[in-house]
Amino acid sequence: MTHNMTFKIRDGSNGDVACDSYNQIKEDVDMVRKLRVQFYRFSIAWTRILPNGFPNKINKAGVRYYNRLINRLLKKGITPIATIYHWDLPQALQDLGGWANPLVQYWFEGYAKVLFENFGDRIKMWVTVNEPQQICSFTYSTGVYAPGIVSDGIGTYICYHNLLKAHARVYHLYNSTFRQSQKGKQFIFIQYLGTVLLNLKVKAKTPFA
Repeated sequence: MTHNMTFKIRDGSNGDVACDSYNQIKEDVDMVRKLRVQFYRFSIAWTRILPNGFPNKINKAGVRYYNRLINRLLKKGITPIATIYHWDLPQALQDLGGWANPLVQYWFEGYAKVLFENFGDRIKMWVTVNEPQQICSFTYSTGVYAPGIVSDGIGTYICYHNLLKAHARVYHLYNSTFRQSQKGKQFIFIQYLGTVLLNLKVKAKTPFA
């Protein structure tokens, strides 16, 4: 999207390189260790593991990259937490409808299975989806983020519905096939915006919910 719709970003830049984590594993993990951080959550890119979206073609270089990262974290005494999906849907799947296609739950399950098989022996905490409500609202409602579809209400609902079903399928896949041997846990990260009074000494006109 950032390549074809450069006007979306003021200076026309994109995230192709960003912080270059791909080439900075040692330096990044060493910095995390220096900060005495005990846990490190990172996202696995669906596009890096399965470039065409389906498990019939696994990118071995992508698997090696995450193996290096995971092993480096463990070597430094840092517990890795892997996020399966965080705004990185392969273009080939978006061309088939993306999160608006009911089949996406099966595509997501196939992708997750590849991750469990390759990394589950060391990853004990999995986040299926990061902020599902943000994914559906900003992609199928406001159209701010890729794929940039404005379909408020209908598109948003369909996305939510399919995304939650995808989460459930992956949860049950792990529970029935991998949990006993890998002994990991699964989560879904929900965004929460809390509010407090600007001045706690002022009595609220309306009671807190």
